[in-house]
Amino acid sequence: MTQINGFVKEKFAAVSEALQRNFADPGEIGASAAVVHNGELVVDIWAGHKDEERTQEWERDTITNVWSTTKTMMAISALVLADRGELDFYKPVADYWPEFKAKGKGDIEVRHINVAYLRTFRLG
Repeated sequence: MTQINGFVKEKFAAVSEALQRNFADPGEIGASAAVVHNGELVVDIWAGHKDEERTQEWERDTITNVWSTTKTMMAISALVLADRGELDFYKPVADYWPEFKAKGKGDIEVRHINVAYLRTFRLG
């Protein structure tokens, strides 16, 4: 069984258990998870190795590539804002970003911008 390092508040023990289950797959090399809930760090755990040869242990500050996670987080953020009533997909982008209306783009609505395009940072 892989040792999970770090800390987890009791209420969030399921996060540590989920990380432990990942290591049942022999392809899992190393991983970490951190959760901030209501402004408080409640999970900060890591386990496994940094390298495929499994010679270097994963540490609290191991840097890793998160690949396309940004697209998912951007989409979740937009949905949370919409749920809170702070973002309306049917309003023009320029209502939130006035400079966007330059060069005839004033009628483009938020819903017309997909996450794949937004992540390219070429909207303006």
